[in-house]
Amino acid sequence: LLAQEIGQILRLPAEKIDHQKSVFELGMDSLMGMELAIAVEEHFAVKLPLMALAEGVNIDQLAVKIVELVKGDEAEVFDSQRDSMQAFATRHEGQLSVQQQQTLTQLLKTMESDGVKHE
Repeated sequence: LLAQEIGQILRLPAEKIDHQKSVFELGMDSLMGMELAIAVEEHFAVKLPLMALAEGVNIDQLAVKIVELVKGDEAEVFDSQRDSMQAFATRHEGQLSVQQQQTLTQLLKTMESDGVKHE
């Protein structure tokens, strides 16, 4: 998908793009870089810093950067959800039934153990 998008911006067939050449070696200029950043945001819902392109990355390196950004966003959402659950538990302490407390405690424990995987 990334090679296709870059190919479209550069007006080159995706299969002709060398994944080991930097995007600038392929002919991308700063305006095209902005176009790529917008496309990445539309396709992957993450903001690609233009500095990432300015570092002379190739397509494979850029793909890794995008995956890192996507995973980082997932971790932030996960952390936010976990924090909300903990705040809820604290705010309603003593107001929940035993079963509700046990369910909430188990859920938070599961989220904590899964949190290690998301960090």
